[in-house]
Amino acid sequence: MAVEKKYITSEDLKKYKKPGDLWITIQGKVYDVSEWVKRHPGGEVAIANVAGQDVTDAFIAYHPGTAWKNLDPLFTGYHLEDYAISDVSKDYRRLAAEFSKLGLFDKKGHVAFSALAVVAALFSLVVYGVSPSSSPATASRGSASRDGSGRTTPTIWRNLDFDPVARFLVSYQHWTFYPVMCVARVNLYLQTFILLFSPKRIVPDRALNIVGILVFWPRFPLLVARLPNWPERFVFVLTSFAVTSIQHVQFCLNHFPANMYMGPPRANDCCSYLANPVPKNMVWEAVHTHG
Repeated sequence: MAVEKKYITSEDLKKYKKPGDLWITIQGKVYDVSEWVKRHPGGEVAIANVAGQDVTDAFIAYHPGTAWKNLDPLFTGYHLEDYAISDVSKDYRRLAAEFSKLGLFDKKGHVAFSALAVVAALFSLVVYGVSPSSSPATASRGSASRDGSGRTTPTIWRNLDFDPVARFLVSYQHWTFYPVMCVARVNLYLQTFILLFSPKRIVPDRALNIVGILVFWPRFPLLVARLPNWPERFVFVLTSFAVTSIQHVQFCLNHFPANMYMGPPRANDCCSYLANPVPKNMVWEAVHTHG
């Protein structure tokens, strides 16, 4: 006896986009990912950002073929009643299928070496790019960019006022940027305490993170204290900070020059989704405010 299919409309699906109650649809089948987001390798934000929508194209773009088997346990039994595929999505899926048949997504065995080479090249460009041409004047510019469809996407004009000290520091940032990055971990330590002990901020696993810093902070000073003298202790701490400086450079590149938040993306239109990502630090605020 055939089991009668159950259906849900796109409008009803949009109701399931709140933390703890997240549904998505992939190829017309509806999945409950409320609990899966906590284990999602790409983090909670990637799913919470597109909950209540058709995410077929985004799923294809960011997941290998082996990820499809993880969907079955999440199936709600519902299908999308008004499921439709846009012309853009049809073209994208056809292109992805052709690339897959050509073996372009297959592992080649030299990925790690290639990735390291790319990172080294990018880091060289970063070092070259922080040049004396960076000045306070560049901070007050507005701009516009074009996405893949030729549309102009304006950014917000910002005018930053500098006091004499800030103007001096920014004028010489091409000399001071990397030395500052060598001790930037101090700022992360401070921000950790501000985040975890701020009652107004929503922090997943807050208690677990607090336990982590309670373990770290007694241990690290005790480790440093085992060194024989203060010069060695100073060099050890400075070195432990400096070796992470490349991470802080990466933070500056992918956190501060982020796109302006223009509302949640349309996940069923892969090109729109990829061209207009939402800054990570603004997603959960949007979910709680408008969800």
